[in-house]
Amino acid sequence: MKNTIFTLMLLIPILGLSQGIKLDTDDASVSFVFEADKTKGTIAGITASIVLKPTDLGSSVIKGSALIGSLDTGNKGRDKHLKSKDFFDAEKYPTMSFTSSKIVKEGDDYKASGTLTIKDVTKDVSFTMKMEGKNMVFETTIYSSDFNIAAKKGREKNKVTVKVTVPISK
Repeated sequence: MKNTIFTLMLLIPILGLSQGIKLDTDDASVSFVFEADKTKGTIAGITASIVLKPTDLGSSVIKGSALIGSLDTGNKGRDKHLKSKDFFDAEKYPTMSFTSSKIVKEGDDYKASGTLTIKDVTKDVSFTMKMEGKNMVFETTIYSSDFNIAAKKGREKNKVTVKVTVPISK
């Protein structure tokens, strides 16, 4: 009987995960660092869904989007310029989105590969995924110039570190 209770206690979290993880998207955010000049910012307005099946990662799916209009670097003039046609063109392309195509376990963490769409460009991207406290955290590095957002000349000078933090709700 003790073994049955112990087994059920182990399966409950896995069963819960296979039905989808409940997310607190109100407190979720995308933070970024434009590496060339260490400009930091955030993007809010997150919608996301995660179905993580540890015993069947092939059928696991992660989808999410963020509102470009919420972009905030702490400088209103710069934010307005970044949202303009010169960069993100937030009026024409109000969201950026990610949809996974493959999730694999790597040690204690996971890796989600899929497509990231910013503006009218869709590229393959991989995020490392891990739990930090009660948050699911996704991290990657992209080049803004790959998405027709070239703030600097030269691809390496358009390197951006991206971190998506999504609190897990109970």
